[in-house]
Amino acid sequence: MMKLSRKHILNTLTQALKQGTTPQKLALTCALGVVIGIFPILGTTTLLCLGAALLLRLNVPILQLVNYLVTALQVALIFPFIQAGIFIFGLKPFAYTQNQLTTLFRNDFWSLLKESGIFIAAGIAAWLLLSIPLFVLIYHSCIFLFMKWKKTDLQNNKME
Repeated sequence: MMKLSRKHILNTLTQALKQGTTPQKLALTCALGVVIGIFPILGTTTLLCLGAALLLRLNVPILQLVNYLVTALQVALIFPFIQAGIFIFGLKPFAYTQNQLTTLFRNDFWSLLKESGIFIAAGIAAWLLLSIPLFVLIYHSCIFLFMKWKKTDLQNNKME
């Protein structure tokens, strides 16, 4: 199993820039990795990221790397997304705690879907509403960082 150290992650991103990936394309890859990576249904993000990468011709390993880096955030945000969806759509309060949801997901997914489908759909809607401004923020921040990073890297290579 590969260790995901900060150095490894930075080297992977640097190599992508050195191999001709534009800062815009790399920013798109990272922003989508984060936004898709926090999608509020466990076990779906790998396929969603793969589909997005193939459809948009993005770097699959980098998109999946970013997706995996936000897994803890995904788990932490599932319940808040559901609560936000309940608030947005004025649904009755949700009867499960986050631990109960996780247990039901692992042990009886179909029962969870049957009993909680509307709440899950509301959570997905809340994710969708948040994902658009989040994507824009991450995308533009990453473009700025990657352009600066590439410029610095080019200057350092000229000095050598």
